[in-house]
Amino acid sequence: MIGTLRPTFLCLLLALLVACGAPDRPPQQGAQAGVGRAVQEPPAALAATPTRATATAQPVASPSAALAGCGALFSGVADRFETIEELAWSSHQIVAGTIVERLPSVRSTAPISPRAPDQRAILTDYVVRVDQRVRGLPVPTVRVRQVGGTVDGCSLTNMDAVDLPIGGRFLLFLRIDPEVAAQVPTYRIIADYQGAWPLDPNGTVTTRAPHHQRYNGVPLAQLAGQMRTILAGPPPRTAFLERYLVPLDQAPLPPLP
Repeated sequence: MIGTLRPTFLCLLLALLVACGAPDRPPQQGAQAGVGRAVQEPPAALAATPTRATATAQPVASPSAALAGCGALFSGVADRFETIEELAWSSHQIVAGTIVERLPSVRSTAPISPRAPDQRAILTDYVVRVDQRVRGLPVPTVRVRQVGGTVDGCSLTNMDAVDLPIGGRFLLFLRIDPEVAAQVPTYRIIADYQGAWPLDPNGTVTTRAPHHQRYNGVPLAQLAGQMRTILAGPPPRTAFLERYLVPLDQAPLPPLP
């Protein structure tokens, strides 16, 4: 059984650093970062994802700056996943894979807030070749989306983005992004670095999350076996997983070799 999850109040500062002219509208308060509901009403994409953040949008300097780029900063604090059980049962995909491509950045289709309908986040997708599937549907690649990037000269810098270099290998805990699920299945990394564990050349894992440090140096094969055992049994009954649990019929275990 997992221990009780200590909820973390999420906060995010979205500050425009480059002014493009005189402000032409008042500040928009209490916006969600890039996916379009007020803070009191989380959007579907974030409500379905344990990594959530609230934002405060600053005065808009021009129509181009209203697209939530042009020198903006994005930062937040994600929910804390105390155990590997929580990560495993909250994931639509758990894969060990290699970053093979970074796609051109795009603007979100959803406004940051209903009160700021012209403001859009900038998003960047990465293509990951699946080298080993621990949980999820069998696919050769997965697309992983992060906030941040540059579109038409406007940049949005995500201070919490996971560095995903081409050729880098990771164990990734992923949840599907409902905003684009009907097109190409696209996923978000669970809770930033808590859901992205670099793989060392010797086949062991590392993690930057302080509360997961005990897994540093553990072979991937051993960790994958441990997660398979976790997912083969009943899920822990916690308030957190009552909200974010992904059942096995949606994200199955692969057949045994």
